[in-house]
Amino acid sequence: MSANYLWIVMQIVDAGACTDILTMLKTQTGVNGIRDEAIIATILRETMHGLRYLHSHGQIHRDIKAGNILLNMDGEVLLTDFGVSAQMKKGQKNNTVCGSPCWMAPEVMQ
Repeated sequence: MSANYLWIVMQIVDAGACTDILTMLKTQTGVNGIRDEAIIATILRETMHGLRYLHSHGQIHRDIKAGNILLNMDGEVLLTDFGVSAQMKKGQKNNTVCGSPCWMAPEVMQ
């Protein structure tokens, strides 16, 4: 094998991002959003488990949004896009603001 190749092996996330699922639902059914509270609760619970894991290792994501929450057909929830994540040390404060402005809380934007 040539040394000129870079191989990236990734898990297939066949259901796509939450934004893709919401767009598909709106297009196919006219329904705006996910109506099943059990599905919403599961996505949120698994997202929180992922964030807890990151935080326990001193990592902050800083760009949680529907486009960065992926689902596969087995119901697994995965976090993606760590482009603006940061490593924090115990007791350290983070004074930087980053992420997607459209998804930020108004008090962060001020």
